[in-house]
Formats: sequence, structure tokens, C-alpha cells
Amino acid sequence: MGRTSTIVKLPANQQNHVDALLRRHAYACCDTVKEELAAAGIRLSRSALHRYSQRLKAADLRSPTGRRETVVIVLDTDGSDPIAIRTSASSASVVAAIGALGLPASKRPAEAT
Repeated sequence: MGRTSTIVKLPANQQNHVDALLRRHAYACCDTVKEELAAAGIRLSRSALHRYSQRLKAADLRSPTGRRETVVIVLDTDGSDPIAIRTSASSASVVAAIGALGLPASKRPAEAT
């Protein structure tokens, strides 16, 4: 058997911080996550972070309750490819953030009665 992950050995609050950053960065961007963790005083190797992110993603996908996420599709009027943005923020928070930019946010049409 392999060694216990250095991330699993972290205190719960630090491990939760690692989990949150990895999820926020969609289990990718290990270098960015590593830099953000280092700024918070959590030093991890890139390989340990990558291995842990793969296990965390697999566990999240297996979880029946799974983590909830909102998917925002950005369609540009210039005809470029659509962009999908995944976030753990609620749809109401996303709409509010767009509204805070001073941009109109379209809403779902009311169901016909």
C-alpha cells in the first residue's frame, strides 16, 4: 500500500480549504491552487495536489448528493463558440452578480398556466 496523502494528514480546516480551492478551479489549475495554498501557509507538492484532486473529483462524482453547481452558458453575439462556466454559486447569486455589473440578466420565462 502507498503512503497516506499529506493532504489527508492536514487539520480539517486546511483540508477543507484545499477541497474548496480544487473544486473552485474545477479540479485543475494545480499550479494556481498550489500558489493560493502557499499564500495561506499550506505547503504541498504539485504531485500530491494532483493525485488528491483526482481522488476528490472521483469521490464528488460518485456521491449521490454530489456537489451542487450552476452552469452558465455564455453566448457571444460575434458567433464564437459558447463558453460553459461551472460554479458552486447558486443561480440567484449568478444573476445578482450579473446585475451588479449593470448588465441585464435574462430570466426563465414563467411557466404557462
